[in-house]
Amino acid sequence: MDQYLTVNVVTPAGLVYDHHAAIVV
Repeated sequence: MDQYLTVNVVTPAGLVYDHHAAIVV
């Protein structure tokens, strides 16, 4: 879960959504 927050802070909202989708899938 920590990684999710890190990615969220490092990347913008748009990229965050993409990353989350890729990670979730």
